[in-house]
Amino acid sequence: MKRDSKTGHAYAKALRMAKTCVGSTWCRYGVGDSVGFGVELENRYKGIRTPHKMKFGVSGCTRECAEAQGKDVGIIAPRKAGTVRVR
Repeated sequence: MKRDSKTGHAYAKALRMAKTCVGSTWCRYGVGDSVGFGVELENRYKGIRTPHKMKFGVSGCTRECAEAQGKDVGIIAPRKAGTVRVR
């Protein structure tokens, strides 16, 4: 059986898949396209080696279904445009 996926992805010291909620596409509380942004992040940082595995989380609202605050990099869509918080 031929596979198109690279081996070792689950064990690499690099970006893993970005966990996202369904976002504004499917959720009535969503104020941002979390799925689209998660795909952009994965494509941009795919294959970049890091000191340890990196986990990204993208939530489309402050209900935080993707548990973004518990990831190495967490992004939560704010209610008001222009709100940025860094911890």
